Amino acid sequence: MSDATGRYEMPAGVRLVGAGATHVGGVREHNEDSFSVTHHVCVVADGMGGHRAGEVASQLVTQLLVDHVAAHEIDIADLPPLVSRLNDAVNRKGIENGTQGMGTTAVGVVVVANGDTPSAVVFNVGDSRCYRLSGNAMDQLTRDHSHVQELVEAGRITADEAITHPLRNVITRSLGCDASVEADFHVLPAEDCRLLLCSDGLSGEVDDARLADILGQHPDPATAAATLVAAALEGRAPDNVTALVVDVGHGRPVDAVLAAADRGVVTEEIDVDEINAP
Repeated sequence: MSDATGRYEMPAGVRLVGAGATHVGGVREHNEDSFSVTHHVCVVADGMGGHRAGEVASQLVTQLLVDHVAAHEIDIADLPPLVSRLNDAVNRKGIENGTQGMGTTAVGVVVVANGDTPSAVVFNVGDSRCYRLSGNAMDQLTRDHSHVQELVEAGRITADEAITHPLRNVITRSLGCDASVEADFHVLPAEDCRLLLCSDGLSGEVDDARLADILGQHPDPATAAATLVAAALEGRAPDNVTALVVDVGHGRPVDAVLAAADRGVVTEEIDVDEINAP
């Protein structure tokens, strides 16, 4: 159903309370990562293409996705064609700007209609990741679409060797680099959990054990996200770093959830240096 503004209102049952932080890192001149947070969709995109083309691609994908979810009822069956439309949009923008071949990864969670009840669905294209923390256990929900991941699965290198492999930044899927692309989708169980959506500038610098510790230590998503980015900046941080922490809630009163979400939503860049200030 839509409200008076024409924006779609998702039925009660699942709400996202999220906040994100991003930083250019210690080496790059521009931040080509983008993220967006709403009550019904949260997404991180890691752009590529140089000369700010990656920044254009990542911002385009995050904005188009948020606008589409706000204006339309999204069924779970609509997600694959929606990803295709995002891919087409990046391709068109590249042609318009003379930057063909620019692209972006994307990882996100969307609340969609799924039969009689809404579900939270995680999707990814590329090597930006989603981790899920439930209780004291954290697992990586997404599979990297990367050259080194294929080598690991073929038994040619170990997961530890993939971390420092010279081709670790070569991805095999992205939005905008090919005429068509497929995303992976994961329907979350109907239980409360915490998600971490991040670019490889975080997952490549901070090990999973520390990611889990930080996610568990900071109840506030904004503090958790900024602390995660600060952890990546303790090292060389050769890439842009983005962390988006999302609490997925089920079955709570809608007014209470939205009030919490209004406190938790962060859509601008955070100065993570403030986290370490005395």
